[in-house]
This record gives sequence, C-alpha cells and structure tokens, in this order.
Amino acid sequence: MELERAAMSQAPRPISPPPAAALATALRQATATAHRAVETLPLSRRLLAPDLTLDEYRDYLYRLTLLHQGLEPHLTTIVPDALRRRLGARPRLAALRDDLARLDTEPPDPHNTLPARLCAEQGIDCGIGALYVLEGSSLGGQLIARRLRARFGARFTATEAIDPYGAAVGARPRAP
Repeated sequence: MELERAAMSQAPRPISPPPAAALATALRQATATAHRAVETLPLSRRLLAPDLTLDEYRDYLYRLTLLHQGLEPHLTTIVPDALRRRLGARPRLAALRDDLARLDTEPPDPHNTLPARLCAEQGIDCGIGALYVLEGSSLGGQLIARRLRARFGARFTATEAIDPYGAAVGARPRAP
C-alpha cells in the first residue's frame, strides 16, 4: 500500500488545458454538427462550383448581410468589448455592404432582427459561440475567395467580407 501511494504521488498528473484551449475545444464540438449542416446547404455547395454565377454569389452575400445585420449589433451588447478583442472578433457588416456595392447590389433593409432575437434568448454563451463561428468562417472564406478569383478573374474584389484577413489569416490569432 505504501509503495502504491509513493508511486501515485510521483506519477505525472494530467495537465488541464489552458482555458482558451478548453474553450476552443468546447466550441468546436458544440458547433460541429451545425457546421456540417451549413456545408451541405445548396447555396454553400454552389459557392465552390466551377460554374458559379455572379447572381448566385450576390444572393449569398445578400443572405450573409441579412444575418450580420441582425447579429453583429446585438453581439456588441452581450459580449463585452475586452472579450471580443481577446477573441479577435472583427465586424464584417461594412465589408459585406461594400462587397454588395462592388457588385452593383443594394444591401438589404436593416430591419432584420431574427438572429439577434434568437441569440438574446441564450445570452453571452450564445454570443461567444456566434463570434467563434463568424471568425472561424474566415478560414473557409479564404478558399472561397480563391475560387471566386479563379472563376471571375484575379481582379475580382468583392471578397473583403468573406476573406477579411487575406494571406494573413493563418498568422493572426484565431478565435478560441
């Protein structure tokens, strides 16, 4: 018995992951099913299609703008500034509107509040999850932007919202 106790006291103890790593793992697991579901949506699949049309891309940006119009302003009220900065979250609504303008498309009416209402029911945990998903989409956005430039030409610039960090996406701190 004494030998067992001595061995146990010297055995390496499991190291708890740092809080940010634990949060990242929890967020990845919590959003995995939804992430896969979004990737299988017809509109999502079309974004990578070699015959994607500008009208389809406009529709995608328009819908994404609707989401951000309802969500971004609300996230600033439920997630404190310091935490948003720590997460590296950056608003994209202005970039979405700019991308729509580059495609000669009016942005949607700013009275969409459904995402904000849904998130308000959950509180700060929903806000952090939403920021995680929105920031994480910049990795996929980089791939989509490359495909769009291959499809519509190297000078195609209506990608600021989906690829906000460009080549620096891997170098910047990722959302947890």
